[in-house]
Amino acid sequence: MSEMRENGVRDVASNLQMYGVLAKKSFTHNSNKWAKRFFVLKDGFLFYYADSERKDFERHQVFNMHPKGVIPLGNCNIEPSTEPGHPFSIIIRNDTFSMDVMLAAESDYTREKWLTLLKRSSLV
Repeated sequence: MSEMRENGVRDVASNLQMYGVLAKKSFTHNSNKWAKRFFVLKDGFLFYYADSERKDFERHQVFNMHPKGVIPLGNCNIEPSTEPGHPFSIIIRNDTFSMDVMLAAESDYTREKWLTLLKRSSLV
């Protein structure tokens, strides 16, 4: 069972599906800005944080319960994509989203690992 700590972090080592750094395209319309974010995949949700959160997570196996954002994956269409400058991209679509979510891995191998688990999580 997960343990809540006093400072708003949760022990997640036992039920985490995947974590790592991906680039995320800005949600601002007509923006081509990408930023590295630390992502945590857990229970059908993709949480994302500033990249600096990764070091704390890897050191203590806990993550802050207040992410920069949360992407619910239920009923999402998740596919590989290619974006200029980001050949190993992932697109997450859902009719309820105001726009598509664009992510990018640093290699095809990493993208395939994320795609497999993201697609599995979208079936929740």
